[in-house]
Amino acid sequence: SGQWVRFTGSGGTTIPTYAPGTSVCGTSATGWYASALPSSGATVSGTLCYNWSNTCTWSTSIQVANCNTYYVYLLYPSPVCNLRVCTV
Repeated sequence: SGQWVRFTGSGGTTIPTYAPGTSVCGTSATGWYASALPSSGATVSGTLCYNWSNTCTWSTSIQVANCNTYYVYLLYPSPVCNLRVCTV
């Protein structure tokens, strides 16, 4: 099952919309949002990719809600161990 998450603090508040590279953010395969972000007040479904041997070696579904001044993400468990999402 998934969980809605809002990122706050100096580590970043959003999941990047570009592949940040491998071996960053304390993981080997780094997660990033590979779909269009929603407009203000909307929620969309998209793809969370994990960058390893290519920019989307593994992927999972995700939902993103635009709460006007911040985003919240419906995240599901990663498809394999040792995958993490960065924030920017």
